[in-house]
Amino acid sequence: MKPQDLYFELPEELIAEKPPIHRTESRLLVVDRKKKNLIETKFDRIIEFLDENTLLVFNNTKVFKARMYGKTENGREIEILLVERIDDRKWKTMVKNSRKFKSGTIVNFSGFEAKILEKIEEFRLLEFKENLTFEQINQIGQIPLPPYIIYRRKKLGLPLYTKEDEERYQSIFAKKNGSVAAPTASFHFSEKLIEELRSKGVSFAFVTLHVGPGTFKPIEGEIENYQIHREWIEIDNENIELIKKSKMSGKRIVAVGTTTVRTLETLSMIYGEITNFKPYAGYTDLFIKEDFKFKVVDSLITNFHLPYSTLLLLVYAFAGKELIKQAYSYAIENKFRFYSYGDAMFII
Repeated sequence: MKPQDLYFELPEELIAEKPPIHRTESRLLVVDRKKKNLIETKFDRIIEFLDENTLLVFNNTKVFKARMYGKTENGREIEILLVERIDDRKWKTMVKNSRKFKSGTIVNFSGFEAKILEKIEEFRLLEFKENLTFEQINQIGQIPLPPYIIYRRKKLGLPLYTKEDEERYQSIFAKKNGSVAAPTASFHFSEKLIEELRSKGVSFAFVTLHVGPGTFKPIEGEIENYQIHREWIEIDNENIELIKKSKMSGKRIVAVGTTTVRTLETLSMIYGEITNFKPYAGYTDLFIKEDFKFKVVDSLITNFHLPYSTLLLLVYAFAGKELIKQAYSYAIENKFRFYSYGDAMFII
């Protein structure tokens, strides 16, 4: 596969700059791999494709207010994105216009002092004078909406951030602080839909993958040589047992989002057979691409992804390049909404 296989032309107006009024009002494109056909419906009707023989697996990570604005000692404004906590006081960060800020620069963020340190790969280290909890960060930071949403709102003359984003750029299961981007496939599930699914006998399990900024990074150069970003994953014993028992009893494992796919298939790479799965906490840099053998996930709920992205490549691997290209062409022609606040696909 070549990088150009991951390109498609998307009319700008199809980039969703805000969520639908209600979570389940988004559209759904069901992609049937066996029949090689597409079914258009509304997301709340996904219940018609799920039954008591289904285990839905969600990523319960929570997006924290990782975008922070501060001022240096000489009054220069600075914008940073907290990416990953290194220890009690140090963070890997992305600094806007990084070259303007030398190592040793002192910055004040709403009363919290920090020092910019050396560069590590594409990141800058930032050391706070004291340990900031996620609760404190969430009081002074801002939800890190994806750049394409900010760009679209700016072009339309809309407010760049709204109070609504604090609720809707999270899933209803968001629990564990750590992501700088959301697992967007789960946006479409409401409390009401979950109760209806539970009444129908559908089971639920949860994993954690803290989504990093690398999720937006386009593949450059040859796919074989591309180094995917690493991300932190956690799965506790209760959910491991649910996944193991479900798979071993023949239930269909439905991953809600590509992050859930990467987490579940990482377990397979580490432990082999499903019977050997154990609780796990650590990093994954699993790069799912053409010819990958999926051993855990049977079906996938996902949004429409960016061109040249590792997420689109994963979806190609799961359903086949030609079928997904057909699905994307249909979605564009029929004006589906794309990306984080957009519509969804269910690949069965």
